[in-house]
Amino acid sequence: MQVDVAFYLGDPEQDGVLLETVTLTPISPGHVKQAFIHWDTTGLADLVEIYVVIDPLNAIAETSELNNIARRHIVIQPDVKDNHPPEATFLQVNDGAPSTDNPQLLITIEAEDYGDPASGVNTMYLMEREFNFAARQWVAIQHTDWIPFQSPYTMMLARDRGGMRRIQAWVADSEGNISNEAYTTHVDYMPPSDSVREGQARVYRRMLDVGQMLQVTLETLSGDADLHVWSPDGTQSWMSNGFGTGIDEVSFAAPEGGVYQIEVHGYQDSEYHLDIATGIAASEQMVQTVMHVSADKPVPGQPAIAPAVEPEEVAVPIAPIVCSIAGDMDHNGEVDVQDIMQVASRWRMTNADLDWDAHYDLNGDGIITIVDIMLVVANWGEHC
Repeated sequence: MQVDVAFYLGDPEQDGVLLETVTLTPISPGHVKQAFIHWDTTGLADLVEIYVVIDPLNAIAETSELNNIARRHIVIQPDVKDNHPPEATFLQVNDGAPSTDNPQLLITIEAEDYGDPASGVNTMYLMEREFNFAARQWVAIQHTDWIPFQSPYTMMLARDRGGMRRIQAWVADSEGNISNEAYTTHVDYMPPSDSVREGQARVYRRMLDVGQMLQVTLETLSGDADLHVWSPDGTQSWMSNGFGTGIDEVSFAAPEGGVYQIEVHGYQDSEYHLDIATGIAASEQMVQTVMHVSADKPVPGQPAIAPAVEPEEVAVPIAPIVCSIAGDMDHNGEVDVQDIMQVASRWRMTNADLDWDAHYDLNGDGIITIVDIMLVVANWGEHC
């Protein structure tokens, strides 16, 4: 005779929900058969009670009907996987200084992990780019591996030659999710002296407000270098291109706000020193445009690269995944009494409380109860 076996979520005599009924083929005397169901618990995290009822319709005559029901408490763990990427929210070099003469940079970075649940920002990946005149684009000249997230972080420039550096940062969380975009900032590296080859250029940039003064002084120490400055849209230029060694200077009040590009061109192989100053004009005389133009030299018709051009996005390596255990509230790789205490210390707190932290509401019902504690206990002793 076939036997029906019914599975319930909760007591069937007190509005328990029927999950499924399975039918077993006839069982020979003294033999055992197993009954099982597939139950989709997506979105459910709780301490539940499962009832199993054999012959729920009493279709089989028995000496006793009292041994046909079994029950068991089961802890359903929440889906703790974080599928949302974190985001770098702030990136700064040397406390926001526009330039430096020191190749050692101090990088400040801030990031947020917006996952629910959030596994936390864990690692970062930094890249340095410089303008390559031959390729006319920003090229990567060094990068870190995925390193533990830390701020501030000290980074040495890859090359001891002047020009603007783009610093890019990606961040990843403990589940290996990587920020969708790099956060980019820049700094002009201006060593005491630098060099530029004939026919090439070094690029620097400054952000100016409308009316703000820009004064650029190029001292050519050997060879012949020229100075060119471009407006944010690259259509207006200021220049000083005297012959040989000596001083070239450009000074003007910005006609519009935006990023101005400063270029040192090598008319010959040259050694030079560059100084860039910005500020508010102290007198009417300072507002006047200063340029020294030689008509006997060729003049570039456009900037080496458009001032508004940013580095293209690049692929970064797969980020490491940190060991993650449900119930490891302090993320130390082990579920122990400290994790239980962290949840228990928030007993009966609700999402209406000012210091509410959803991290400890493991079943997501808006209140810290014994169920949340049991979800931690269910993984007691697990470690990685």
